[in-house]
Amino acid sequence: MKLLIPIMGTIAGVAGWFLLSFSFVAGILLIIFGVITSVISILGTYVQDKQIQGIKFTQAVLFHKAGMGNIFKIQLDHEITRKGASNNVIKLLELALIVDPEDVDVMEELSAALALYISYCHFLNNKLSDKQLQEIRRVKQLCIAAKKRNPNSSMFYATVGMIWDIEDKHEEARKWFRKLGKLKADPYWRLYISTSWLLSGNYKEALIEMELAIKEGTKGGMVDFYYARSLEACGQYEKSLLFYESAIKIEVNNDQLYSNYASALHMTGNFLAASTYFMSLAFRMIFFRSKKSIYFFIRAVHLFFLGGLLNTSRAVWKITKFVPIINRFHVWLINPSEPYKTLLALRIEKGYVGEAEVLARKRLAILPKSPYAMSDLAVCAAHNGDTELAYSLLNKAIELKPNYIAFQWNIKQIDLWAKGRRGGVYYVDKKGSLQKKQSLLK
Repeated sequence: MKLLIPIMGTIAGVAGWFLLSFSFVAGILLIIFGVITSVISILGTYVQDKQIQGIKFTQAVLFHKAGMGNIFKIQLDHEITRKGASNNVIKLLELALIVDPEDVDVMEELSAALALYISYCHFLNNKLSDKQLQEIRRVKQLCIAAKKRNPNSSMFYATVGMIWDIEDKHEEARKWFRKLGKLKADPYWRLYISTSWLLSGNYKEALIEMELAIKEGTKGGMVDFYYARSLEACGQYEKSLLFYESAIKIEVNNDQLYSNYASALHMTGNFLAASTYFMSLAFRMIFFRSKKSIYFFIRAVHLFFLGGLLNTSRAVWKITKFVPIINRFHVWLINPSEPYKTLLALRIEKGYVGEAEVLARKRLAILPKSPYAMSDLAVCAAHNGDTELAYSLLNKAIELKPNYIAFQWNIKQIDLWAKGRRGGVYYVDKKGSLQKKQSLLK
């Protein structure tokens, strides 16, 4: 019955449009009738919904006064139990708090839900709107009110810490998360600290916190996601993929997880797979009216065409590598060892020399006679302690290209590197640069 009036309005409007060619006045009248009918239907539905909401709210107040609980809180618990989630968490908690303004549990849950929502908005747009800044003030007010009523609330500490992180006051946030850890009420408290370390740029500390969390027995999809994110931040991209894939099986609707997973796929050379995830994120961001939809779309298109081009190049290389002149032209035009060559250089530039060995091996597998590919793998192998392999590869590289000065320099660097490992005066820093040890004697 609800659909009858709007259907009649639509039919009248369409009929009026076709009737215009025969009778202008009759057509216009039918179109006006259709528009008025549709508007009346929309207004009627709106008024009816408001009336139903008013009746529900009145019932909720009466039930609460009769000591029968908070209907909106019960509804939320029922949805989460039945579906595992609810799309109306904040709305239902807002109504529940109006019914009972003194409910500490509702205050805590609402403040935590708002903090998570604000954090997600920050992910979508990289900045907060005036409305979200107002929500931050509201969260703080709710936290203060909840703290007065329940000083030992574990959720309170977590929410306050999240707000400090959103405001880029990370050291202050970690103080609250450590207080949460002392209460031993939330097994996931180290995940909060790990996130805070990531946001402040200290990736090693973030990884240490996640390793401690796992050692303490913390499990779940979010644990896998946070651990993978820390591994990725520390340059361990291949290992991070395993935990991202494990997390995706559980956290199926987590946009941040898909974004990080796509980036890790990109950094391991899986361009086409990364493109698929970035494109799906682009469409999802359109739904949320986020500017990131453009960013994800551009990355998706770029990686799709680049991945297709490089895959074609590697396929053609299986034939052209046997043709003397054409193979050199092929390497010059589109190097078949890409994207491993570029990603390898990028990892070394970031200081992840040891982690770059995987890509160096892939590159050498495609160009087994390239002295440059041999040299790259030699540097990575030496950084990881395999000086025997490093010397072997560099000697081969020098045989193929004896006048290339960089290979001679790499041999000397590995000589000094090996001495440094045996307690000599040289060592290699995290960026792969040779440094002289400082004497303790002045």
